Amino acid sequence: MSLCRLIRCSLGTGPATITTIVADRTRTRVSRRSLSSARSGGRAKKPVPLTAGLCAIGDIFLLGKAQEENSRYFAKRCYELGVEMKKIEIVPEVSKDIATSVVNMSKQYDVVFTCGGTNDSDSNIIYGAVAKAFGKQLEYSTQTLERMKVKLREKGIVHPPDLHGSSEQVKKAQIALFPKGHTLKFPCSEIWNPVVCVEGNIHLFPQFPKLSEKLVDAYLPELVRELSRKHDQPFTRAFVGTWAREAVVVRDLQLRQKLYTQRKIRVGLYPNWMPSNKDTTHLKPGTTERSMVMVTFTGEDEKVVIKSKDELLEKLNGFLV
Repeated sequence: MSLCRLIRCSLGTGPATITTIVADRTRTRVSRRSLSSARSGGRAKKPVPLTAGLCAIGDIFLLGKAQEENSRYFAKRCYELGVEMKKIEIVPEVSKDIATSVVNMSKQYDVVFTCGGTNDSDSNIIYGAVAKAFGKQLEYSTQTLERMKVKLREKGIVHPPDLHGSSEQVKKAQIALFPKGHTLKFPCSEIWNPVVCVEGNIHLFPQFPKLSEKLVDAYLPELVRELSRKHDQPFTRAFVGTWAREAVVVRDLQLRQKLYTQRKIRVGLYPNWMPSNKDTTHLKPGTTERSMVMVTFTGEDEKVVIKSKDELLEKLNGFLV
């Protein structure tokens, strides 16, 4: 078994607790992992789990006019992948509040996510707040603008955002203003929206719940897999892909649900997962189709994770991803 197929990772201890903004101690990401080492006096230390924080942004949530939908989905997916969602903060669309929340959590947790806002202009507030918090300017992402043009024209929109277009097009192009020094990830080929990464561990998602869900499904497994390679982790994770229909996979997982519970295995189902564009090894036979159903297994006992993975591979004619 290739070591790159089974990754040692951290196992969360329970479901997330949703809170509003609360005061919390500030620790750096470095000290969080180094403290246990220092306290152990150089002895082999128990691996610590990956942790996450979520900043959900929106006045309408705090006024009770709408239900915040992103946080539950983020927490659910993190739990399935063995990441401890330590805190979820709901903050208003105020630059200072957004900056305070993101900066504090970035010092405490391995990864920080932001989501929310109610329209395109709120993305500017969020990106601007994060940029200001770290002393950065905003800059246009030409890559995002070009991708946006292509995707919107495919939908019949003839006047997409354009820096050289009408005043209205220029205004709309501001949605592609990101903190300077950012990196971009485009996890979904059918969506122009990127996940914007800042300061190494801050991941800014678009405001729309359904878009965020698709991006989370495509982005989070790869992010966690990458982070797991960098840190010693106390459990095993396996990723299985299949071309079987989602309904078939769901039925099989439901039949095995009691077994997985007994084995203390966490199972995640990603019905429209796609490998990165660099991965050309996973194409549906005879087509260029790359969208597949992916199942993740996460558990403390490596043997039962491997056993669960092998059973599903055989049952659904699956493959490792």
